[in-house]
Amino acid sequence: MSADRVDKSWKTKGLTSYTNDAILNTLRHYGVSVDEASFRDVAKDSTPLHIAGGWKPSWKGTGQFQQFPYAAAEELLTRYFPDRLTPFQLAQVVITAILRGSAVLAGEPDDSASVFADFEKKKSSLPLPGEARNLFNSELIGFLERFVQPFNSLPRELAKVGQRELAMKFAALQEGIFLDRVGAVTGLVRAVTDDRDAALKDLAALAADPSKDVFARHSGLDALFQAEGWAELKRTGLPLFDECADQKQWPAADSIAHMLASAMKKSGSTDSAYNDEVLKRFTLAHQHVGGHGHGH
Repeated sequence: MSADRVDKSWKTKGLTSYTNDAILNTLRHYGVSVDEASFRDVAKDSTPLHIAGGWKPSWKGTGQFQQFPYAAAEELLTRYFPDRLTPFQLAQVVITAILRGSAVLAGEPDDSASVFADFEKKKSSLPLPGEARNLFNSELIGFLERFVQPFNSLPRELAKVGQRELAMKFAALQEGIFLDRVGAVTGLVRAVTDDRDAALKDLAALAADPSKDVFARHSGLDALFQAEGWAELKRTGLPLFDECADQKQWPAADSIAHMLASAMKKSGSTDSAYNDEVLKRFTLAHQHVGGHGHGH
């Protein structure tokens, strides 16, 4: 008698109705050497995408089973580690929040309380800072790819239309997931609403803080740009660019160069010496990253 396996209809009905053995047998049938013990060992500090990537070289499934490894890894990890949060699960919460926030911007009533409460529960299950968190967030970003623009812009846009409380919830959501944004997004909301002077001062301090890594400082600088804090941006931008360049963090340096060049135009800067320094760094960054635009 053949071993119990997943059939082709899994693509439409999902994997929840299949047994653990059926999923494991299907993985083995198509080339992956795995059982419950080995899966638990691999999965204890990994994510579904990383697990499925490890199976890819030996995977022989095609057609309906071409994408099976990721779905199987997600399903088994959820079953064997029920207290663990997966990037897909968090992405579903974040996307729901984005849709609710976008609806508020369109004039609909705020119906987001339950989704933010769900996020607060799930947040405690995020991996601790370090390699596991980086792996988790990298996979999460893949799921959010189509929603990056509203994800990034909602705190500011909601604040601008007077939805300060909801804007702060989105800011806290961003900062709860991406630790290099801590202080930057809430600072942006404050700067756009009723605490502008103090918020711009705090954001400038964040952008200039030598105890922070350049990515956290970049977040502070980006918040200054979004808040149109031109004086603070001018004071902190060039030194941060230079630190990124010294560390050979050229994508971050290039982003800063675009910010500074755009801010120079938006603010109508007439400081020719400063403008020359910005353009010099803009050119330098392009030499290292190929001159791709960043939308600033």
